[in-house]
Amino acid sequence: MHVLVVAATPEEVKPTLNHFQGNEMGNHTISFHSTGIGLTASSVEITRLALQNVPDLIIQAGIAGSLDEKISVGDTVLVSGEIIGDLGVWENNDWKTIFDLSLASKNSFPYQEGLLANPYLRSFQFLDLPTVMAISVNQISTDRRMIDYWKNSKPTPAIESMEGAALHEVCLRLKIPFLQMRAVSNNVGERNKEKWNITLAIDHLNQHLIELLETLIKETSQFSVQQP
Repeated sequence: MHVLVVAATPEEVKPTLNHFQGNEMGNHTISFHSTGIGLTASSVEITRLALQNVPDLIIQAGIAGSLDEKISVGDTVLVSGEIIGDLGVWENNDWKTIFDLSLASKNSFPYQEGLLANPYLRSFQFLDLPTVMAISVNQISTDRRMIDYWKNSKPTPAIESMEGAALHEVCLRLKIPFLQMRAVSNNVGERNKEKWNITLAIDHLNQHLIELLETLIKETSQFSVQQP
């Protein structure tokens, strides 16, 4: 099994990289890559890596902000579906997406009702982690109007990152199995960094990432990503 682990920054997955360096992986190949921060950089780099390596699975791991009071700092989640959260316009005090503006169809591939859904999630139920919907943004959300919009939308996203939708769209288009794992470092809109805990988020993220990779290594003869 050939697995690519991608993260916006090397620091987010450094503990997992250190854990596996020098460890026996049998016939498996696990490589770690930094894509850069943001949707554009991540889209380009994930596409390049996918085409050059033809992986069996791409795992994106990183930290995120929480939009849901039930998802606390330090919690780790799997992302079931993504929305690009700031692609649209405020018009007459209402946020309108590209779908609302009829610039794109919410069911045109790879979208399903405007969502970039992950059809491979059932393969990873053994992790026993909550699955949530997420938004990806180019600008970290600090505007209360935008935060309130997403908190009151249906379905309601639980977390926010700056790269998740890139993974989902690239992999759906290239038909490559994928998984997005995130750990919460802060509440969305909270700019007091004393209330952030990036260290805790990275620690919890890597505990679950190591668990996932070790399971894949041990059980690949029985494990296969279930096709949608």
